[in-house]
Amino acid sequence: MATALIVLDVQTGTVPKVPAATSPTYLPTLSNTISHARTAGVKIIFIRVCFRPSYPEISTSNPMFAKLIDSNMYLEGTPEVEIHPALGCDVSKGDIIVNKRRISGFAGSDLEVLLRGMRVQKVVLAGLVTSGTVLGTAYEASDRDFGVTVLRDLCKDREEELNEIVLEKVLAKVAIVQSSEEWLKGLV
Repeated sequence: MATALIVLDVQTGTVPKVPAATSPTYLPTLSNTISHARTAGVKIIFIRVCFRPSYPEISTSNPMFAKLIDSNMYLEGTPEVEIHPALGCDVSKGDIIVNKRRISGFAGSDLEVLLRGMRVQKVVLAGLVTSGTVLGTAYEASDRDFGVTVLRDLCKDREEELNEIVLEKVLAKVAIVQSSEEWLKGLV
């Protein structure tokens, strides 16, 4: 049964906006987890949010994204949409980068086509932010009949209390919620 580690929105432009992601341990722990997973044969998929110039993908009726229309933020090809360099994303090692246009990693992307093509049955989620991208992706993955694991120490939100509530009360309904250390022990 193939497994994919999906790293959500850990981009140069998003990390500074999530205080918990700027801690001295977050990026090194995530990078270490990616490296160990890659060595164990887990597929590594990085998902990033980005848009075309003038934001044709965004409707003004979308409250989450409409504020970006006049911002010039998260445009394809700009430094802020790049996967954070501390994570060691390497397409030459088989890492895959997926562009998305909405909150969930599935919405507006080819993620499901990739997962099905690689015969992935289990997805493991890490990234930013827990109450948005992680939550949306976990629920969609579950609805599409993938087994879902969420790495609690590698999912961060702007507010710690919200992060804990989403992990313990919401995501636990559709996913195994565990630490990256626990998950890595299970790979051996």
